Amino acid sequence: MAEILSVIEHDSLPVIAERVNAQRALGIHHARLLEKLSSTLPAGAFSWGHQSVCFAQFCGVIQLDELTLEILPKIHGKEAQPESCRSALIQMLQTARLICTHKGALAGINTQRMSLLDIFIQHFCQDLHAQIIQGKLRSYVEQEENLAVIRGCLAIPQHIRHNVVHKERVYCRFDEFSEDILLNQILRFTLRLLMPWTRSSKTRKQLSELLMHFDGIRDVPITLRSFNSLASDRINQRFQPVLEQCRLFIAAIKPDVLAGSTPLFSLLFDMNRLFEAWVAEKLKPWAHQQGWHLRTQGPRRYLAIREGDSPQFQLIPDIAFVDDNEVPQLIADTKWKLLNENDRKLGVSNSDIYQLYAYAGRYEVPHLQLIYPAQAGLLSHYGFRLQGMHEPELAIKTIAIDNSRELNWSLH
Repeated sequence: MAEILSVIEHDSLPVIAERVNAQRALGIHHARLLEKLSSTLPAGAFSWGHQSVCFAQFCGVIQLDELTLEILPKIHGKEAQPESCRSALIQMLQTARLICTHKGALAGINTQRMSLLDIFIQHFCQDLHAQIIQGKLRSYVEQEENLAVIRGCLAIPQHIRHNVVHKERVYCRFDEFSEDILLNQILRFTLRLLMPWTRSSKTRKQLSELLMHFDGIRDVPITLRSFNSLASDRINQRFQPVLEQCRLFIAAIKPDVLAGSTPLFSLLFDMNRLFEAWVAEKLKPWAHQQGWHLRTQGPRRYLAIREGDSPQFQLIPDIAFVDDNEVPQLIADTKWKLLNENDRKLGVSNSDIYQLYAYAGRYEVPHLQLIYPAQAGLLSHYGFRLQGMHEPELAIKTIAIDNSRELNWSLH
């Protein structure tokens, strides 16, 4: 019987010999499947303990035969509410544009009751339906056929090879306006691929109805390499968010992990990267108000140059706010960690402060920020001033994950 088991990141599940339905544990069978899947998961996604498994900061879904594992983010104060953690993850993915959906896509999707996987699939179905309403794509496809009358141009080598005896035939090469193009083949493949994985009758019905729009499309094997052959043009542009979801789903299916015919599924997101992307999107309006431009993963500079050699020790800030001349005015690093209100340092690691100090010296930036998820008992801002160099201001900031409104942000 299909079952969903939710676990919060950094929590452990015991591994037991025989597991019964609804038991908060992994059976030996599921543990073996997880071990076989491990080589395809992000490094450090989980670790084995004594008859237990502990999940790291990679959140999402892992399908192990009939058991669906949901690894959910640790939202402070809501650890006992998996539905709230699930909703927060979906909102973060949407805000960070890792799940690109049309406006209002969350409407009608019950994030409180549905599994993560079904939520992902329903997002995809709604986005694809919105594009189909605007019209499916067609394009000219090159065809070769032995015809009674000439069409297009004569393919001379093939004509000679095929029509030595049949003089009444002409082997032609021509372009035909068709729906049977690579983009539609990817969409059909993805719809068929997802059908066995949904646990919701509503989602299965949506997939079936969408498949009917692709009845005239051939079933062809699609891999991640297939996306490299897609033309990047204006015609395909409106399908890009849907295609990115297709890419995610196709990468998530693991057909070669097991020797048998049962594939496994995993779709995980690194919460460190997700939090960084989410914060960047939340801060873009504030950056615009300051007259600045927000840059992620840069600008990149080096701390040292080895004599007679190339630059070394590259600095890559998570987020930088630059003026019109690309001069950094504020550098921020995001940390998906919990602070400690009882610690004089707030639980901030020395290495994080040293990293900010390096930014201060190399970029000569007047303002620095470390941004953490909010938690009970902590203020939204703690001010420091770094010593030496230009004595830049350092702000330790906290930000509420469930804040759907525009941020009230400041330098201080």
